[in-house]
Amino acid sequence: MRRRPRTSLSPGQMRRLVGIGVFLAVIALLWIIFAPEMGVYSLLRQRSTITRLRAENKEIEDKNGSLQKEIERIQNDPEYQEKVARDKYGLLKENEMVFEFTSGKKEKKKIKEGNQ
Repeated sequence: MRRRPRTSLSPGQMRRLVGIGVFLAVIALLWIIFAPEMGVYSLLRQRSTITRLRAENKEIEDKNGSLQKEIERIQNDPEYQEKVARDKYGLLKENEMVFEFTSGKKEKKKIKEGNQ
């Protein structure tokens, strides 16, 4: 087999080859940064989403823990059961009455406004 003699590239060809290489490198860099679902930009967005979701998850776990404690307290603490029944549902004991009093200042103010 005969070897072909090596020919060197002319300056114009070398410039064109370098230009094509730079263009391809820029295209590859843009693809790495902005590629859908796997580019750097997408990864940064996913990281911020993960951080936000972890914070939400922590809040929900804390709330779940406090609700679980309240459930246990309602099930096991008769005094707390009574407090919840009175405060939340307005229940009364047998033969118990509630008297509600309004402050005199509010009544006087309403009367003054009505007279004018």
